[in-house]
Amino acid sequence: MEYDKFSEPVWVYVGLNVPSSLETVAEAFVFLDECPNALRGGAHLRAMEACRSAMRRETRGEAARAALVQFASERGILAPDLGLAIANAPVASRTGIAA
Repeated sequence: MEYDKFSEPVWVYVGLNVPSSLETVAEAFVFLDECPNALRGGAHLRAMEACRSAMRRETRGEAARAALVQFASERGILAPDLGLAIANAPVASRTGIAA
């Protein structure tokens, strides 16, 4: 479902602080639906509703992405974009070979 793909993935910590990327509204909805009760609250409800609205095509997927980012940020589970971090890392740290 191309219509629900985010412009950029959202990286969140899951489990024992393992980063995971969410690239679509559907992935975000499943993540939010499976969140532990301890993480739930107002931002969680807003993100769930934004995902539902986007899946019904009543709003754009980017609105759901923004709500997801807000939720993850408030709960301390927003991870850095690992693709960007790796791309910006010095060559020696990526390959083990001095540049």
